[in-house]
Amino acid sequence: MRLSPARLSCVLFLAAAPALAQDGPPPISPIDIQVTRLDTIPNLSVDNAAPCCARETFESGEEADFLYLDIDFDVAWSEEVDKLSLSGRDTIFLMPEGVTDIEQAIQAWGSVSYFPEVEIRTVSMSTRRPRNWPDEDRDAHLNAVFTVPAGLTGATLLIGDPEAGQVEVPLDLSGPASELPSAASFWNVSLNGIETLETVETSYRDGDGSLGASITPDAGSIIRLDVTLDPKQNLSTDAEAGKNVATFRSLAVQMVGPEGLPLFPLGEGREIRGYLNVENSVTHTQNWSGEGTSGATDITFYFLGSGASGSYRVFFKDAEVGTIELP
Repeated sequence: MRLSPARLSCVLFLAAAPALAQDGPPPISPIDIQVTRLDTIPNLSVDNAAPCCARETFESGEEADFLYLDIDFDVAWSEEVDKLSLSGRDTIFLMPEGVTDIEQAIQAWGSVSYFPEVEIRTVSMSTRRPRNWPDEDRDAHLNAVFTVPAGLTGATLLIGDPEAGQVEVPLDLSGPASELPSAASFWNVSLNGIETLETVETSYRDGDGSLGASITPDAGSIIRLDVTLDPKQNLSTDAEAGKNVATFRSLAVQMVGPEGLPLFPLGEGREIRGYLNVENSVTHTQNWSGEGTSGATDITFYFLGSGASGSYRVFFKDAEVGTIELP
């Protein structure tokens, strides 16, 4: 992707004058660089495909590779500089080895908010000076996905406004292509129970009272699945030190019945102020910190299927995580 001819900009928010542009390169220096070359990247968005049976995959093609950069930067905080904010659209780009024309620089097309799930979005890097500075320090973090020519062995990451000054980070790209780990491998998934239901009683708040409702299938049966989802570690690329964050959406849990066909997801059961709703568009963000704590959560999912007895395969995010028997 070519850079826009629009003027590149880099803004550092200053304590005394937050809107002033930085005179000189950003006050950052790399302290840890991880470079991963990839041929393909799974798209784990539940908006685009189904985790169980029809996943979408980004493909670099024969003439290109994907490049995933994961870099930590030391920030030279000062009395004047208390916030760093860099827009990837304007100030973060890659210069392939042997290229000197800024218009041939490569712009990132994706990044990772929760490892290892790549999203198509504008890349940015921002952080604030810690309150207890200088007794406490805080680094900046950048992760970005680029598409580069196949066989490229070197490049330079450029950060900052070319007119004000840039930080240059040389990159060794000579490593072989690899794969991102499975997203499901970072979670413990417990299958706690399964049963068939003729109907699901739901309810909603209606002014000072409640509005009753029910879900009854015209064909097939409702199948209830009870699970516990427990992240093994922090998955957020932007979590503060000592804090853990992980996320998933309700459609990330799916099932395949004994006939080998996927079940239709009706949604997860959510009790909201005493009312039971069944929804499919739920996003869970688990936060935990401290010894002995976890991000585990118990959830009930409802599916529409034949209700046949046998083994039901359960999928989460990008992998099969277990089977459970329906009598």
